[in-house]
Amino acid sequence: MLAVIVVCSAVENEARRDAIRSSWGSPAHLRPLGVRVVYVVGRVPGSDGAVAAEARRRADVVQADFADTYRQLGVKSVAALRWAAERAACARFVVKTDDDTFVNSRLLSRDLAANRHRRFVMGHAIARARPQRTPGAKWYTPPELYRAPVYPTYVSGAAYVVSGDAVRPLLRAAAAAPPVFWIEDVYVTGMLAGRAGLQLIVNGKLDGYRALADACAVRGHIAVHRVSGDQMRRLWTAVTADPEQLHCR
Repeated sequence: MLAVIVVCSAVENEARRDAIRSSWGSPAHLRPLGVRVVYVVGRVPGSDGAVAAEARRRADVVQADFADTYRQLGVKSVAALRWAAERAACARFVVKTDDDTFVNSRLLSRDLAANRHRRFVMGHAIARARPQRTPGAKWYTPPELYRAPVYPTYVSGAAYVVSGDAVRPLLRAAAAAPPVFWIEDVYVTGMLAGRAGLQLIVNGKLDGYRALADACAVRGHIAVHRVSGDQMRRLWTAVTADPEQLHCR
């Protein structure tokens, strides 16, 4: 298997999962590429029956035993890596993304097939980021949770790639130094990757926040973050359309 894409999703976001299933994450599209998508969720009281029904119907939902809240994103990403180590150990790469991220899976698969690096984390690098110290702010992190003035260099959690041989070193690093830090990309691709001695590979195509001029630009980019279900489908149409119809050079 070339890659498994683990989509960190919220329990209630079945509509977003369906948008991915009908666009870039379509099993019929991904199977010939050697790629599989799974959706990782936690638990919300009263929702287990609906999640179990979706898992039986779709066979692509992984439910881990933790409270599915925003502050648990680090736990969710570690659960995704643990699932990959146990159930997709043959995958050359593990790609982590979110359920509001469009992934140009065609371009991603081509880039990964040509990749010969080992023991790495790859994505859009963020350096010298400072913890948010303002109470009430979205990313507020008090000194008792993280004392250093800056975070280690990490890659954006909108979409990043972990080589298959780096998954277990990340899990060992997590087990050796609990607790889990709540900002998952800082935690997994910065803290854990540093402890595991992984190399960080910068790939600007995985910058989910880059402004793209038009549909043609999307064809040369891998990730677009914060998109709706309808936008997900429109972007997929742009990626799969005849370039002449889009007037791409």
